[in-house]
Amino acid sequence: MRIWAKIIEKDTIVAKDTVYETNRALTYGNLEEMLREICYTLDLPTPVLIKSNFMHFKRFNNLKFYPSDFIESVELRYFEIENVVEKKKN
Repeated sequence: MRIWAKIIEKDTIVAKDTVYETNRALTYGNLEEMLREICYTLDLPTPVLIKSNFMHFKRFNNLKFYPSDFIESVELRYFEIENVVEKKKN
């Protein structure tokens, strides 16, 4: 699994981004751990992950976190993670 994480400030400006790669299965616990590792890389507090967030990510391959999703104060418009799904060649 490859996850592209990006911090968006002021409309569509990507302030920071990273691509995180792992062989772990997509489970709630694994996503929570991956999110902590991604946020550590981006020097960003970890947002609160709830079950509905996980279900959205699993279904749609993306998830946005807004400042209200963080316990600590953050200066960003939103933080987005996206599962980069490679299309299979025929």
